[in-house]
Amino acid sequence: MNPTSNRELNTRQAILNAAFFLFAEQGFHGTSMRQIADTSGTALGGIYNHFESKKQIFEMLLLERHPVIQVLETLSTAPGGSVEEFFRSAAGVIQDELRNQPGFIKIMLIEITEFKSQHLPKIIETFLPKSQTLIERFRGEWDQMRDLPTQEVITHFFSAMLASNVAVYFSGGSVLPDLETHLDIFFHGIVNKEKP
Repeated sequence: MNPTSNRELNTRQAILNAAFFLFAEQGFHGTSMRQIADTSGTALGGIYNHFESKKQIFEMLLLERHPVIQVLETLSTAPGGSVEEFFRSAAGVIQDELRNQPGFIKIMLIEITEFKSQHLPKIIETFLPKSQTLIERFRGEWDQMRDLPTQEVITHFFSAMLASNVAVYFSGGSVLPDLETHLDIFFHGIVNKEKP
């Protein structure tokens, strides 16, 4: 990679990092392009060499840094010889990823409140092919599970893991998710089938 490309890549990352921080703190509409430029150390006109608009910056943050997308890449090589071992490993990876990006819950809430989830189709479009790799990895073992649509199982799993972290955010950190309890509910549900 030549020095110009490295510099351009570094500038692009600085813009995304600044925007991530500002959006998480102030919301999308509360953040100006000038603030992003100042925080990233980029000239205002220089931002437009990398992004067409503030909205495109937000879209790139969602598509490049969404925890589910990041996690799917990590999970393609995650340990776990069985479906249950894999999901346990996946839960730990998701928790770590969300801890590494504490502002992302805020970014997801901005997507829901300020954008009415309009970027969700693009996220799903990116998510589905990557999740297909995971499905293929365990295709021979899905018979260990109830007869449920595989895509629904994976979507439910990721949704449950993200929702537990949203609960932490809304409780101000006073409600901490118990990963083992979440996994127990995921694997066995909440109904005690041994009781009449």
